[in-house]
Amino acid sequence: MDLSKKTDKYLAKELARVSTEMDALKEQSEALSEELQKRKPSEVFFFPELEKKVYLAEGRESSSYDVMQVFTEMMNNGLTVEFPKIVKINQEQVQKNVEDIDHRNMIESILKKNAKISIGEAKISVRKMTKQELKENTK
Repeated sequence: MDLSKKTDKYLAKELARVSTEMDALKEQSEALSEELQKRKPSEVFFFPELEKKVYLAEGRESSSYDVMQVFTEMMNNGLTVEFPKIVKINQEQVQKNVEDIDHRNMIESILKKNAKISIGEAKISVRKMTKQELKENTK
C-alpha cells in the first residue's frame, strides 16, 4: 500500500483503528498468558507456521540496593565523588517515600533548581478520547 498518496486524516484514522485492534489483542494475549501461567506447562510448544514458540520462562533475577549503605561504604572508601554517577533520581520516589512534608518540599525545590530538562523528539501518539472529546467530535 502506497501511504504517500493517502491524506493525513486517512492515515490518522487507520492508525486509530489499528491501535484499537492492538488494544483488544493485547487484552486477549494477557488473558491467555495468565491462564497458561496458572497451569505452569512443562513443555515447549512449537508453531512453525507462525514462527513462534511458547513456554514458561524462568523468572528473571533482579537486584535492589540499600542506597544509604552503598553511599556510606563509598564514603568510607573515598569514593563519594563517584556516587552521583551511579545514582538516578526519580522524582516520583520523593512523593512516595518522603513522609515529612517540609522535607519533601525542600527536596522537590532542590530537584527543580537542579533539573536539566530536555525536550524529546515529537512523535505520533494514539490515545483514548475523553468523554468531552467524544461529545464534541460526534456528528
